Amino acid sequence: MRRRDRKRIIALSMAAALMMSQFATTGGTHVYAQEESAQSQDEYGTEAGIEEAAEAEEGDAKAVDSVEEDKEQENSKAEDESSSDSMKENSTTENSTTENSTTEKTSVTEDTSSEAEKTTQEEESTESEASTTEEDISTEETTEEGTTEEETTEDETTEELTEVEKMRVTRAVFIDDSIEYHAHELDNGDFEDGNADNWTISFASWENGSSWEVKTDKWMTNNNSQVLHLYNGNSDTNAVSLTYEVADLAEGTYYVSIDADGEAKDCGLSLSASDADGNVLGSSDSIETQGWDAWNSYTTGSFTFDGGNLTITLSGDLPAGYWGDVDNLVLYTDADDENEEDDPVEADIYVEKIDNLNADFIKGVDVSSLLANEKSGVVYYDTEGNKADIFEVMADAGVNYVRLRVWNDPYDSDGNGYGGGNNDVASAITMGKRATEAGMKVLIDFHYSDFWADPGKQKAPKAWSGCSISEKEAALYEYTKESLDEIIKAGVDVGMVQIGNETNNGICGETSWENKCKLFNAGSKAVREIDEDILVAVHFTNPERSGNYANIAKQLDKYDVDYDVFASSYYMFWHGTTSNLTSVLKNIADTYHKKVMVAETSYAYTMEDGDGHGNTIAKDSDLVSGYAASVQGQANVVRDVMAAVADVGSAGIGAFYWEPAWIPVQVYDAEAENASEILKENKAIWEKYGSGWASSYAGEYDANDAGKWYGGSAWDNQAMFDFTGHPLASLNVFKYVGTGAKAALAVDSVDNTELTVNLGEKIELPQKTTVHFNDNTISERTVTWNQEQIKALAEAGSGTYKVNGTVEVLEQTYNVTCKVVIKAKNYVNNYSFEDSDRSMWEIEDTNSAADYQKNASDALTGDYALHFWSAKDIEFTVSQTISGLEAGEYAFSANIQGGDASTQDMYIFVTIGNKTYKQSMSVSGWCEWDTPEITGITVKDGQDVTVGAYVSACAKAWGTLDDFVLSRTGDIEEPETEETESTEEPETEETESTEEPETEETETSKEQESSATESASQDNSSSDSNNSDSNNPTSQKSSTTTAGNTVQSLPQSIPLVEQVTENGIAYADVLMQAESARLKLEVFQKYRGRNIYLMAHLGNGVGYSISMADTDISEELDLSSDMNEVKDFAEGFTTYQLTALHSVKLPYAIGIHMNLGTEYTGCAAYIFTKDSTTGTYTLNSTTIVNEIGNVMLYNNQITDVMVLIQR
Repeated sequence: MRRRDRKRIIALSMAAALMMSQFATTGGTHVYAQEESAQSQDEYGTEAGIEEAAEAEEGDAKAVDSVEEDKEQENSKAEDESSSDSMKENSTTENSTTENSTTEKTSVTEDTSSEAEKTTQEEESTESEASTTEEDISTEETTEEGTTEEETTEDETTEELTEVEKMRVTRAVFIDDSIEYHAHELDNGDFEDGNADNWTISFASWENGSSWEVKTDKWMTNNNSQVLHLYNGNSDTNAVSLTYEVADLAEGTYYVSIDADGEAKDCGLSLSASDADGNVLGSSDSIETQGWDAWNSYTTGSFTFDGGNLTITLSGDLPAGYWGDVDNLVLYTDADDENEEDDPVEADIYVEKIDNLNADFIKGVDVSSLLANEKSGVVYYDTEGNKADIFEVMADAGVNYVRLRVWNDPYDSDGNGYGGGNNDVASAITMGKRATEAGMKVLIDFHYSDFWADPGKQKAPKAWSGCSISEKEAALYEYTKESLDEIIKAGVDVGMVQIGNETNNGICGETSWENKCKLFNAGSKAVREIDEDILVAVHFTNPERSGNYANIAKQLDKYDVDYDVFASSYYMFWHGTTSNLTSVLKNIADTYHKKVMVAETSYAYTMEDGDGHGNTIAKDSDLVSGYAASVQGQANVVRDVMAAVADVGSAGIGAFYWEPAWIPVQVYDAEAENASEILKENKAIWEKYGSGWASSYAGEYDANDAGKWYGGSAWDNQAMFDFTGHPLASLNVFKYVGTGAKAALAVDSVDNTELTVNLGEKIELPQKTTVHFNDNTISERTVTWNQEQIKALAEAGSGTYKVNGTVEVLEQTYNVTCKVVIKAKNYVNNYSFEDSDRSMWEIEDTNSAADYQKNASDALTGDYALHFWSAKDIEFTVSQTISGLEAGEYAFSANIQGGDASTQDMYIFVTIGNKTYKQSMSVSGWCEWDTPEITGITVKDGQDVTVGAYVSACAKAWGTLDDFVLSRTGDIEEPETEETESTEEPETEETESTEEPETEETETSKEQESSATESASQDNSSSDSNNSDSNNPTSQKSSTTTAGNTVQSLPQSIPLVEQVTENGIAYADVLMQAESARLKLEVFQKYRGRNIYLMAHLGNGVGYSISMADTDISEELDLSSDMNEVKDFAEGFTTYQLTALHSVKLPYAIGIHMNLGTEYTGCAAYIFTKDSTTGTYTLNSTTIVNEIGNVMLYNNQITDVMVLIQR
């Protein structure tokens, strides 16, 4: 029943009680707690409340005039009463004695029964015995002529007090009426969610139709909302228990109330409240219901509570054949206590309270890497700086649940761990027991793999390799049951089990929905047989994809998967908005009546790297607008994710933070003198204890991913402990979401700004920027910009530039930047498909795979993109012909993203006359945009130019194309003579690195989300995302023209020659011409599949290395590049720029080598690479120039590189 309905019923009951007192009649009256009557008077006022009651009475009286409706009401009443044979026999008697509220208020007749007289005598006796102060209550009485007059005679007041006294004595004899009580909301205490999800209900016997049901009865006049119906179909009593847990309740004074109707007899149930130790704090007498729709409130009486978890129970023995309903479980609290509780606490961070948070809401963490970290020497501290058990620290911060992943056999044949925590059953037991001892429940996350399982890989355990689906079902069932039994018997309080991890695309090597669901059910069956109270969860990701979760839930329902919880990964920087998260989860909860939760979430509190292994969130573009990489920003994300789940309703049961304790085993500082030594030690520790995301030993199981990119943690800047193990203030968000927290006003972040103009337009930077404060407020503040940089922009060509500025806030100065993009004119019409007129585009489509789609999340810019998908093989061409171009050199580019293309042939093209330029492209994942570019396109006056893209892929591949750009880059250059292979003797200068390059990058997951450079094996190379202004170039041009003065480059007339060296690392030395460095396809074919590296030397200090072991290259590769010194680029630095004459993204990693000279040996070098999509430079890595003057990096594109050497 909703609270507004309760208020109306209370008002009606007061009016009815007063009228019956005045007419000296009695009947099947509705009796309510004194507190509720007082509440009604307080809220409505005496006169207004009685007037409202009188209006309701008049309407109800009219309703009674309908004989047909009376009969239907009696039939509805009879439906409940006919639940047993004995009830059928007594239905006439019960119907004649059970009256609804309308009948009570209108049936003032001469047929007053002896039973009514007896009741009147008992009430008078009660009045004389009650010792309560009388109250003056004014009432309005309706006269026969329809007018009202106010009467406050002493006799009427006395009669009214009789009713109030009767309420007090009958229902609230233990309520302390000196206290003002307020209702403490209990989620779904009124069953309005249409279920009993927050309740635990048990019957000793379910035989003979004994049951419970949440339902409505439209014929009830006093309660037409959802109620819980109970029925005992047995011929004997039936022990029944309804339990409701209230977690984290503050200390105070309380009482509990519940409403009930039912067969007119003692129902055998009583209401009680107990503390965590089982001590009964308050209870009611056995409840005596008065008949169908005759609702009464029953209370425990007031009691004091010391705080913690409160258990509310309605239990007892239902009589044979009994039927009845309960509704409106309410916990009343001392208003003074509640007001104190509602005040936000003083803290170091600001947290907005989540008002609709369930008392038992899961505030969880996944700390699966913890044990390996501790073995590696990591120490954790409490808030006072003392060494402490991290589980106790987290429990004190409000964490109430711990998630632990389990791999079947994460070890190689020699017993070496694969890393990532080496999480097996034994480690789950060790950590699970510690969590249990700290008072937290545990979720066991079975991956059903020997290492990471995620959307990109779901490999079956080694022991199950080659098994049929039926054999996997049996093996998974036995493994789950045996493992869970072992964990529980060891003393771990398991509350939930997850069957698989991020299983969108498979589980245990099975990819079809039919087989996946068989495995889900096998795991669920094992859990149910161990303990039916343990929740069973299934886990998926990508809630941002339209229709994704709806389809998954539909498949689970289709194959009748037995589960309780639909769990989602949700990383704000990948997975869309919180409002969308709420929407898709609520759809599942409402449609399939499942609980929902977030199984994984996290966010960065810093952009620094603490262990020498690059981080997933490493640059500003990885962040989410409005959420800074700060302790406050991290807390805001956690709070908002929990709020999004809570907004689902009672079905939203909680959220887990992923790996808040995965911090560096030793703190790495790229600028420290011992940086190389610390990184080398870290690598050894990761290998020994498995505390990195993967060890090299994992290569035997996962050769294409872990075997290549093994290393440390890409998550250390998303932990909730700092690099030295001290808890961040954001850890306390778990307890503050229930109370709110306030802190001294401080700046959390200052927005950098952006400006895009066309070449030749006036450049006016924004005068103000937005300042974000820790209390979620914002303010616009004036920026002081660097005027010299602004003047320089007036002379600049097309490209991307950065201007520095400052703002003054709270008596402090903060740095701010403006990214200025000067765009050359784009000659492609409707280049982003935003305009409804798309007639300039021509699409030739074999199987109707391409269409224009409005979906901003799948578009590079704007709302629209050219989308493709088909159940058949995909092949289409999209093109546009452009006329009237000015003669000159042009460049053309496009953007594509997508996935599920196991076979694909895709490229962009430009056709001028009978000449066609092509550049390949590919899809590798959602929003992994590939931006192929064709440069050096010569257009003469009067020539038409056709630009477009060709896409061919296997069935069910998907993706989008967006932002086609054709721009003029300059005048036509003098044509060069065709180059032929030179017969000159090759030069022998060697610039190759003596360290083994890494190889092709495969699909990544969060566990190793970092570039090849960040995971490189050489000790003098690491990633550092701390982009200080002193280390960044202030001008970041997108053209290939070199800024500043240059130095003479080395001779470049070197022909193509191969030289295979077997000494040390096997590599093929390929000497090339810098301006025409095209690696021929026949060279790749010669070495394809061999354990060898191609080392291309351009003779100008630039080299490229490519692993041929498993890199399948199907076309020639243009490595033409130049390298020059850029004079006076940045104060305190010597700067070199590598200019790639043909930028291109690659589906594999390539090593880039630059020989800067031995005079720089030992100097720190900061390496920036140009993003071909945005044209901006970002920090790729920091390193030390080696003994032969080399620096190197790995990248998945051939692009421009700038190296700043610290002098």
